[in-house]
Amino acid sequence: MKKVIILSIVSICAIAGANAQIRFGVKGGFSLASQQFKGNDDASDAAAKNLNDNKKALPTFHGGVTADIPLSENLVLQPALQFAQKGAKFEFNGGVDKSRTVYNVLELPVNILYRQSSDAGFYGGVGPYIGYALNGKTFNKIGDAPETTDDVNFDKANINRLDVGANAMIGYQLPMGVTIGANYSMGLSSITTVKDAGFLTKNNYLGISVGYKF
Repeated sequence: MKKVIILSIVSICAIAGANAQIRFGVKGGFSLASQQFKGNDDASDAAAKNLNDNKKALPTFHGGVTADIPLSENLVLQPALQFAQKGAKFEFNGGVDKSRTVYNVLELPVNILYRQSSDAGFYGGVGPYIGYALNGKTFNKIGDAPETTDDVNFDKANINRLDVGANAMIGYQLPMGVTIGANYSMGLSSITTVKDAGFLTKNNYLGISVGYKF
């Protein structure tokens, strides 16, 4: 099934690229990252609930390059290669103890967009993404003690570097090629397992970006 999906995307890109002008672009912006935790029994449900109740939005950023491949007058296939920060932030004991983990992820989203026109107007779309965590850091501050920083050991912590999900976006393109947009990225695969971490963990973030079409 995965091979069929990959071959289909490659075929669409080849056909569209042979018959239409590909328009490249860049974009970047601010994100609010978070994670959703879920258990499958009483013990893991309690651990997941504790994390969900104490999590806060984690300010991060994202940015990368895009390619608009016209499929029709109003439909565009838009693959992108971007850097995105994901993770979570927590405050325990009334904010006395704080913790945050930031993952630096290389991400490949492939969206189908509907646009008013190729020159300007509103656009919106959805599509899947696949991401790979390059590295990560955990920051902990307990009470008045100095903050400590540790590199994420993915193997030791049983964290999967691979992240698969879906995203949706909406925005507006100005006549000079400047774009202003918002997107929501929702993880569909868990980067942890109940067996190893005690619960499932899925990434998500809300992003606001500014870009330019060449």
